[in-house]
Amino acid sequence: MAKIYKQSGHNPAYPEIIETWTPFEQPIPEWISDICKVKFIDGLGNITLDYRENNIGGLEFIGSVGNNVVIDLKRRTDIVCWGDNRLFTLRPVQLNLLYKQLKKENRGKK
Repeated sequence: MAKIYKQSGHNPAYPEIIETWTPFEQPIPEWISDICKVKFIDGLGNITLDYRENNIGGLEFIGSVGNNVVIDLKRRTDIVCWGDNRLFTLRPVQLNLLYKQLKKENRGKK
């Protein structure tokens, strides 16, 4: 399940509320499988995405249409974020500086 975060301060360059996905550590959320090319779905519903390694040790996830890159991770530890109808990546330290994780009972509240 994707984690939900809210900005801890106010930085207009970033969305107020985001969902996050950590590749290879969390199940793939629907908003990722909608935009990335799905390579395989097993009998349990586990999804494998089409990706390639780049020359600097990061990963490039391929879009569902064509061969374009829709997610470009500079490092394998980068976190994929979705907020305000846009996709971006953050390093774990950036996420911790900009956002605080919302507890389940606080989701949807402003």
